[in-house]
Amino acid sequence: MWSTYRVRSYSFRNKIRYKESLNERVKSSLSARDFVFPLYDANQLRDILNSRADAFREDVLDDDVIPKVAALAAKEHGDARKAIDILRYSGEIADEHGDDRVRVEYVDEAHEREEEARLAELIGKQPEHSKYLLQGLALQMQQSTEDDAMIPSKQVYSAYEVVCEREGTDPLKIRRVRDLLSELAFLSLIEQDRKGRGKGKGAHTVNQLVDAPELVVEACKSA
Repeated sequence: MWSTYRVRSYSFRNKIRYKESLNERVKSSLSARDFVFPLYDANQLRDILNSRADAFREDVLDDDVIPKVAALAAKEHGDARKAIDILRYSGEIADEHGDDRVRVEYVDEAHEREEEARLAELIGKQPEHSKYLLQGLALQMQQSTEDDAMIPSKQVYSAYEVVCEREGTDPLKIRRVRDLLSELAFLSLIEQDRKGRGKGKGAHTVNQLVDAPELVVEACKSA
């Protein structure tokens, strides 16, 4: 149903705060300028998707499929590559159902599949110890009784040590682990914040997965 073709990359991820983690010497050497690429709106995404509709057989797409994919993508990220992936997955799901039409009800399932594939692709590119850290953080979040728990870095490190033992490898030093956590935050795989320990006790860094722990663990295993 979906013919093979080469997809142009329309995906630009704006990262305008990355320089905050660089020291002044590095900033000076880079002489960097920020270029911010605007996100696509629903109308632009609809035009892009319509231009890709010839990848499907004629008249197999329900009329509401492309508008729904475009609206969903515009609301969440404005990323044309992801929108194209959702459309493609919608066709694959129709095939799996033995359906000769790509129906609008397949779009939500296709969106979930695109998110899982994106996560697996991104995690698959990370060093092994970054994957162990993600698994450790996922474990801590699953064990927490709090919704959207924020886990201190020391607790993440303890869980990471358990994962390393299970995998038969030596853990990295905690300083290097903190660097890896910062890199994962830069990639938007985790979120970090500074949280006070109480009056006169200073503050520490807390961490949280962006995606559901179950998805992260599955992505780490399949990566």
